[in-house]
Amino acid sequence: MVQKKTFHRYERELQNKVLTAEAIESGFGLFFRKNFLPKYREFYDKLQLLYLSTQDAGGSPVVLAFTGPPGFIRTTQDEMVLRPHSPVEKGLFPAGKQVAILGLVLQDRDRYRMNGTVVSSDSQRLRLRVGYSYGNCPKYIQARRLEVHAPIKIAGGLDPSPIKGQRVLDQRHQHLVAQADTFFIGTYVDEAEDDVDAAAISCDISHRGGAPGFVQMSRSGGATQLTWGDYRGNNFFNTLGNILANGQAALLFIDFQTGDTLICRGLPIQTVGPPEYSPYNPAASLAARVQCVGIEDAAHGIKTFTWSAPQPAIIDGKPTAFTHTAGQFGSFNFQDLEAPGGVTNRTWTISSHPDQLASSNTFAITVKRAGLVSSWLHDHLRVGDQIGWGGVDGQFTADPSVKHAVLIGGGIGITPLRSMFHTFLKHGIHITLLYSIRHSREGTFMTEFLRAAEGKPRQVKVHVTVSGADAEWKGPRGRLSSTIIKTLVPDLLESAVYLCGPEAFMDGVKTHMENLGLPSSQIFTESFSF
Repeated sequence: MVQKKTFHRYERELQNKVLTAEAIESGFGLFFRKNFLPKYREFYDKLQLLYLSTQDAGGSPVVLAFTGPPGFIRTTQDEMVLRPHSPVEKGLFPAGKQVAILGLVLQDRDRYRMNGTVVSSDSQRLRLRVGYSYGNCPKYIQARRLEVHAPIKIAGGLDPSPIKGQRVLDQRHQHLVAQADTFFIGTYVDEAEDDVDAAAISCDISHRGGAPGFVQMSRSGGATQLTWGDYRGNNFFNTLGNILANGQAALLFIDFQTGDTLICRGLPIQTVGPPEYSPYNPAASLAARVQCVGIEDAAHGIKTFTWSAPQPAIIDGKPTAFTHTAGQFGSFNFQDLEAPGGVTNRTWTISSHPDQLASSNTFAITVKRAGLVSSWLHDHLRVGDQIGWGGVDGQFTADPSVKHAVLIGGGIGITPLRSMFHTFLKHGIHITLLYSIRHSREGTFMTEFLRAAEGKPRQVKVHVTVSGADAEWKGPRGRLSSTIIKTLVPDLLESAVYLCGPEAFMDGVKTHMENLGLPSSQIFTESFSF
């Protein structure tokens, strides 16, 4: 049976401008699943706000926001059911209708998406079937914490009734757009292709973000024209591919202070020039660079690269020195690596502890040879070379107030745990490190961890297991199991678990934790899936 493509021809057309559609299909096609992973279900089931895109009766795209208390979204392995605060719009969701879902937790910069179809709907409930579900990287997300309340009538808010046919935004609407640092965009494609998975011929919803004012307004042909810089992102081009197909989109602007919303339907969209690059940290400039000051082998196929700290950034007119927290990642920009004139972004966990930055004004990343960019680092980067710097981010950080920290790393997933390890060590917190590798040659920082355990045996326990064939290894073998974890961590239920590694590894460990009765609120994770 021939494997059908994940991306339609308009997406592939844009992908071929920056890399090749075949490379993106082979590299990312497996991230698109036909059902919900357990972590996706857990994510959606906690949301109080969900964004949805579909087409109205006339075929134009529309974007909506649904709200409700935690639990208003319920998922099974292949379905999602919504019971929102507000009634479901009558006639908008007949059975078989294509929809796209975007879930965001702004304060954590978490983002998951789903394309699917309507199973059934009534005024109180909307039932959807998964076509594709997938995670997405945290580009454009402005971190904020929201409280969602049931709808109430408030005098003085924006008029909720649509003004059909109006092509000019009034002053209230212009103010909302001018203050926005985020908007949501809905698009669609409906041209079926024999060699493309039917789930790819669907609606799409995404979002864009920047500093207030990133959406510019002007008058053109008797209408308000909205202009913004679009971005390469992860090179999927779901949004731009759909726009290339039919030139239509819908936008949703939200004033997160007042709750006012502005929905623009049926917009004709025109792309002007190639998409721009956007680093993870919107405040960072493409001109920012860091210099490599050290390279050393960390393990077989793994190297540690040390960098001088970037120059202080100017924020609100003041120089602000670079800082990072144990567990965060750095964003690097590579010019002309994948395509002439293009910029390739990659993120790696900062494996050094913040104390290194304080003492030597340097920081380090530890990188396993895998794809194009990591191989380039291993083969071509030299001390003295400079690389573009996009900033630092990440919420997978150590909490020094916990009683017992259980660090579980799979393979190169040990890198954020290394800096966390030293944070907990510094604060006198009990540490249990469970480190799973395929071969002892791939063990990174093992001597460092074992030395700490020998020096402070009452505070630190380190357990390393090897899962592959390794004649030289004399220690424990096999994969982590519920029995092994329970034996090594008898006080697991009173512990905070920090977990990092490949998705399959983390899914397995989380299943073991669930079997042992550990609440998900005590498990903190970082994935290397993007």
